[in-house]
Amino acid sequence: MVAVNFRYAVLAGLIRQIHQMEKHTGEQTRPPTILYQEMRMPETRFTFVKFSLFFACLSFLFNLLAKGSHISSAYSMSALLFIATLACLSVAILLFLYEISRWTEALSLHIAHIRQSGR
Repeated sequence: MVAVNFRYAVLAGLIRQIHQMEKHTGEQTRPPTILYQEMRMPETRFTFVKFSLFFACLSFLFNLLAKGSHISSAYSMSALLFIATLACLSVAILLFLYEISRWTEALSLHIAHIRQSGR
């Protein structure tokens, strides 16, 4: 959850930085098309990180409730809550993996721009 939260904070900083770059169009060194491509990617990534964090927190809550149910000898409720824990954690991990794949696409965009600038 800490890693996902860190990615959330980094993406928010990236969006602010891109917004500042767009406001200073006279000082801008990148073509507008690259800037807009960069802006589309963090929006998608931000959404996936947000939902990944939500499902990770939800899985933590279900895990606590499952432990409490087990201690209270409500074993059937405990089993159902543990299944919900595993389901939420699986969704969180899948969303996180997808966000990582989008992150590599964003880096590829920067690398392509650097290569283009060097020619």
